[in-house]
Amino acid sequence: MGARGPAPKPTAIKEIEGGRTYNKSEAKPALMLHDPPNNLTPTARAALVDVAERLHRLHLMTEIDGPAFHKLCQAWADYDEACSQLEKTGGVMLHTDKGNPVPNPWAVRKERAWEQVFKMLLQFGMTPASRSRIEIQQHHGESRDAMEELLGDE
Repeated sequence: MGARGPAPKPTAIKEIEGGRTYNKSEAKPALMLHDPPNNLTPTARAALVDVAERLHRLHLMTEIDGPAFHKLCQAWADYDEACSQLEKTGGVMLHTDKGNPVPNPWAVRKERAWEQVFKMLLQFGMTPASRSRIEIQQHHGESRDAMEELLGDE
């Protein structure tokens, strides 16, 4: 049986939130900017390059986050493909030769891919709920709010 209760917060997030107790001996990997894989569509790749740069600027991407970031990239690519195919095949419902309505398999794939994207966005603190628990400290010399950097607010 799996672990019960909410997943533990990483120490970096506890430190940002100002939590009193955290694992002071937890490994602190070096910051590192990861590039998305080359097999993505140009649109998905451009979006994910931007996401990677923003996460890196906020000190939320390290040398050991590559696999998690690549999982986000793959899920994003799957979602992008499913959206494209769904548009080409005519919507969420199709009809058999006998006229019976059936769910479009691309609609199902789109929903499953989005679930994976969403799970990975949570891991990087990239949803409103996960962000609401994080307070990013402004780094010396920065004039913009760090969350504005992540969200792209002008």
